[in-house]
Amino acid sequence: MTAQETRCWHWTQEPPPEQCVGEAREIARKTLADWGLIGLADEVTLIVSELMTNAVIHARSRIKLTLAVNGTHLSGEITDHGPGWIPTAFPQIADVDSENGRGLGIVAALTHNWGAAPNLDGQGMRVWFAMRKPA
Repeated sequence: MTAQETRCWHWTQEPPPEQCVGEAREIARKTLADWGLIGLADEVTLIVSELMTNAVIHARSRIKLTLAVNGTHLSGEITDHGPGWIPTAFPQIADVDSENGRGLGIVAALTHNWGAAPNLDGQGMRVWFAMRKPA
């Protein structure tokens, strides 16, 4: 595949239902299978799960999942419309006993590149990731 293909899904309920995280994992797995990239499914579903969970917990707003593929890379983006930009949306060092706080570290470890930025309209943020496709 040399041309880019992009697919988007929306969850519009506010706050979003917790089951949207599982739905997003299944969507990601099916989309990767459609694109012949099932070998990336475990990593991508974990990344999508971590980012969707953050959006559900912190933004409590509508959410959009976008996945895209081109000749060399797979990318994804979770966009929320929560109360604003969270500038601490970067990996933190979690306490040994903490039950959370490791998600963005997992995203950083599994991706070629990733980042977060406020939405252009000032409402919410987007977190994106990119991975190289296997040769």
